[in-house]
Amino acid sequence: MKTDILKTDTLYDNFLNTIKEKIPQKSVLASTLSQILNIEKEAVYRRLRREVPFTFAEVAIIAHYLGISIDFIVGSVSHRSRPFNLKIIDFIDSEEVDFEMSEHFLNIIDSTKEVENTEHASALNMIPASLYLNYDHILRFYIFKWKYQYENGNSLVRFRDIHPSEQLITTMKQTPSIARHATNTFYIWDDRIFEAIVSDIIYFHTIRLITDEEKAQLKKDLLLLLEEIEHLAVTGEFAPGKKVQFYITNVHFETSYAYIDGIRHKMSIIKAFTMNEVISTDLVAFELVKKWMQSMKRTSTLISESGEMQRTLFFNKQREIIDQL
Repeated sequence: MKTDILKTDTLYDNFLNTIKEKIPQKSVLASTLSQILNIEKEAVYRRLRREVPFTFAEVAIIAHYLGISIDFIVGSVSHRSRPFNLKIIDFIDSEEVDFEMSEHFLNIIDSTKEVENTEHASALNMIPASLYLNYDHILRFYIFKWKYQYENGNSLVRFRDIHPSEQLITTMKQTPSIARHATNTFYIWDDRIFEAIVSDIIYFHTIRLITDEEKAQLKKDLLLLLEEIEHLAVTGEFAPGKKVQFYITNVHFETSYAYIDGIRHKMSIIKAFTMNEVISTDLVAFELVKKWMQSMKRTSTLISESGEMQRTLFFNKQREIIDQL
């Protein structure tokens, strides 16, 4: 008789939901678990149907191979502790796990593409990846900043030495087109959003990690990006039926927050370490983030479609900031 069966229903449900989120395709999930556990597919299907429970030993093996935190599963049953999963991707020396994490997140966004009334929302203190990923120098700069902070001064990191994984970047660059398929998208921006990146570029240029030529290339990309954002703010849509709104707030965020609200996926996201993210599929965490962000939206200034005067003032100010480069 097996005595190490995971008996708590809530824990077991959390575990099943987590592995299904990791690998949404049922047949692929069954094949993967069959290989990991060295058991027949039918035995896996019986476990997924809850006819036979996974043993705790099997849970541990699956968690190890799929990169699932047991703390994440256990923590989600506490009313005062909501589970978040820190995804740390290495953008330079990328391995298979880095590609898998990036593709998994992309698949979640993609799953909302053809669904009505999906919403992507962000409250940001930095330019969102869904907008800057098409601008190579800005993308390389954020990876450079991540690398500089990651190395913690233990080695000299120059902008010109940053050569991110081409395979990973190719995957990441699918994000802008996929993310823009949401029915509604809104951004709440700290009004210092461009000032932050310009200050960083000036600093790294001052300590000679960015050359004059590289600074000029970054300035050009920032101006082009600002022009694109201004166009989106005027039209108020990514494409017909795909609404986008920009809000400006005087509240300065210590980091960036986001949520994805779809039928299959409800996810809250907190930015960490410049390029990485802390992600939760916990519904309580999702509702907390959404409630906070909706409250922030009501106290911020809308500059898309209407609000022409505020919009003009904002974008003129951002151009003045970028011109400091």
